[in-house]
Amino acid sequence: MLNIRHKIRQFRFHFIKNKIDFNGGGKSVICNNCTGAMVLHDYGIRFDTPTVNLFIRPKFYIEMLRDLSHYLNADIVDISNGNKYPIGLLDDKVRIDFLHYETFDDAVKAWKRRAGRIDLNNIYVVLVERDGCTYDDLLQFDKLPFKHKVALVHKEYPEIHCSYVIRCPQEKGLLGQIINYQGFFGKRYYDQFNWSDFLELNKKI
Repeated sequence: MLNIRHKIRQFRFHFIKNKIDFNGGGKSVICNNCTGAMVLHDYGIRFDTPTVNLFIRPKFYIEMLRDLSHYLNADIVDISNGNKYPIGLLDDKVRIDFLHYETFDDAVKAWKRRAGRIDLNNIYVVLVERDGCTYDDLLQFDKLPFKHKVALVHKEYPEIHCSYVIRCPQEKGLLGQIINYQGFFGKRYYDQFNWSDFLELNKKI
């Protein structure tokens, strides 16, 4: 069943991508987990972002966003300590869990290569309410001065102006795995959000 849904999704996005005008370049989507990279993959957009195949806990993620240009060029120290996947500490402050990398060196090389592609004037920032995200984290994220940002959350927060509710199974009062498939027609839970509008992908027709 999973393979069938995957094929349906590929077929659907094949036609979507043919109707998209990328308006002169890529999109630097910064996200605290794999959701952002999966959206870029859906639309066939190059990974002009280092937040690929990893997750960053919200409190560290928000710290990084407060001075993004600095952290993109900061050193990363290996603090894996025998963990089953590499873990890095960015500028002694921001922990990065490189969940889908074999080695720390591979993770750092990928991070630096993709960080070098970021266009600081063309950034789209996403927070997924997972991995211990607190209400205060949402408040702090909402205050960040990014023109394009969204917090994907599990319930209504009228006071969090950038929030958008994703209806999906929850985990400990937070969002569950929004990258999972919803139903039988190749849609994932995160498809409830209008990524095309958020990323300003102009339709040709």
